Amino acid sequence: MKDFRVTVDYRRNVLRLARASDNHDENSHDATTVPFTLASADPLIVVQAVVNEQGPFQFALDTGEGRTVLTPELAERLNIGATKEVKGAGVGGEVQLTRATVNSLSLSGATVRNHDVVLGAFLHAISAAAGTELEGVVGNNFLNQFLLTIDYAQNRLTLAVPRQL
Repeated sequence: MKDFRVTVDYRRNVLRLARASDNHDENSHDATTVPFTLASADPLIVVQAVVNEQGPFQFALDTGEGRTVLTPELAERLNIGATKEVKGAGVGGEVQLTRATVNSLSLSGATVRNHDVVLGAFLHAISAAAGTELEGVVGNNFLNQFLLTIDYAQNRLTLAVPRQL
């Protein structure tokens, strides 16, 4: 994937791969550019996120994670109250999660309001594996609000407001 710009169009269920050398920018309408780094120990995309207008906090990007995840410590620091205990499935089996809602989650100005999240202590294990301290994971329920392009060559994401069908 490092040789491509990867665009995920969640609304149309389309994945596009374009050569990194192709200068065509399909996301020029209402788009936000988000710089990222790759975690040193794992090819994990790391971005700076703002939660409830506070931060930035270091989050991983996971297109396969259903909901955005916060560490319980970050939720406590930001006074984000839990709404419901739930069980989730992870690579290592069943995990205990707590649902909550944040007023806003932003990546470089691309914002989703009243955003459902889960709180999960399992992020400590992901941080250890990735070799970097993470306070959350940006999940699919944030990303699917946008036309997402991951440009590995430029170390940037583009989050564009999708055109109406």
